[in-house]
Amino acid sequence: MGPGEITAIAIGSGGLGSVITGLIQSKLTAKNDARADWARFTGEMRQQMDADRKQAHEQLQRLDAMRRRLDEADARYRASSDHIDVLEAHIWAGNPPPPPARPEGI
Repeated sequence: MGPGEITAIAIGSGGLGSVITGLIQSKLTAKNDARADWARFTGEMRQQMDADRKQAHEQLQRLDAMRRRLDEADARYRASSDHIDVLEAHIWAGNPPPPPARPEGI
């Protein structure tokens, strides 16, 4: 084996070593990139879930407020209906004015 062949083998094996090292590094880089992508994705998902929870909580608060208003309106309606029954009974009984007093809150 001559010096040229030894040099060719050394360069060739060095080149092969560089290729192998490059492949290993690219695999590790790809693996790290995948981990970084996954971490970024899960972070974004957590942020979106937190925003969704906050929005759902705000919607529930608005619904609760609307439900309270509806319950109050329903109570006023029932009180008004009951008062109308009292007024009708007063009229049908032939009672003179003044009519029975209006209940509080209606």
